Amino acid sequence: MAGKNMNYFLMDSTPNGRIKCTLANWTGVAYKIPRIKLVDCKNIDYLKQSGVYFLDWWLFLFTD
Repeated sequence: MAGKNMNYFLMDSTPNGRIKCTLANWTGVAYKIPRIKLVDCKNIDYLKQSGVYFLDWWLFLFTD
């Protein structure tokens, strides 16, 4: 089985904050942004582009 190389960038220097994820040999980028941090993302130009966005309501139920 071939492995995959995933890179995680902690945008706020904490695993509970915003995270940018890239996968080797893939042109896409995934972001994990907590609801409380959405306001901090208004000035980030690359998040204003078209894309697929998921709202993870399940985690919202179990976080403060």
